[in-house]
Amino acid sequence: MLTRLKSLQALEASARHGSFVGASTELDVTPPAVGQLVRSLEDWVGYPLFRRTRSGAERLMPVDEAKEALEDISQGLDLLETGLRKLRGRKARTVVVVTASQALVANWLLGRLDDFTTKHPNIDVRLDVSDRVIDLAQGDADIGIRCGLGNWKGVKSTFLMGEEIIAVCHQRLLPIDRDVTAGWIVGQTLVHDGTSHPGEISRHGRTGWRAQERTSLPTMAV
Repeated sequence: MLTRLKSLQALEASARHGSFVGASTELDVTPPAVGQLVRSLEDWVGYPLFRRTRSGAERLMPVDEAKEALEDISQGLDLLETGLRKLRGRKARTVVVVTASQALVANWLLGRLDDFTTKHPNIDVRLDVSDRVIDLAQGDADIGIRCGLGNWKGVKSTFLMGEEIIAVCHQRLLPIDRDVTAGWIVGQTLVHDGTSHPGEISRHGRTGWRAQERTSLPTMAV
């Protein structure tokens, strides 16, 4: 039901704006995400809901069946919004669902939640701890935090932070007569962190070290 409601919102906004781009701006998602929601509704009804026309710029025009239904859909969405505002009332709390990996929640997010709650007492943050790359347009989460390049389809991504990776070793392994370089590290027995980061392209394996062989590294000791 919730997924179909999102599809109806995408349909109504696309018909009103005449494009997925205009609808995406209003709904604060990407145009491909709007298109995906409309296509899921087309799969459900069994026929296309728009036809493309050109009048200066390419526009989406609803088919006759969609035109007939859109009036009821628009009124229904307005009534739902009115009902939700009455249900929430003046002192209602907003719930934001954030999905993030276990490592990020434990090492970065939890330490910041108290400060966020103090500044925004009417917002409840609910955590979905998961490493899976999920479909935000079809799921219940409002925000997803993942490690990767940010080129996921159907969502808007915002860069939060870089990732610092440090090579460490016992001080007895350090060379005495020369600097510690990437070339020296390549010749050692390496222990890799096998933690999976969906969507990330590794740059720090042996190939990455070889590409940086001329870069001197600071002396390391533990």
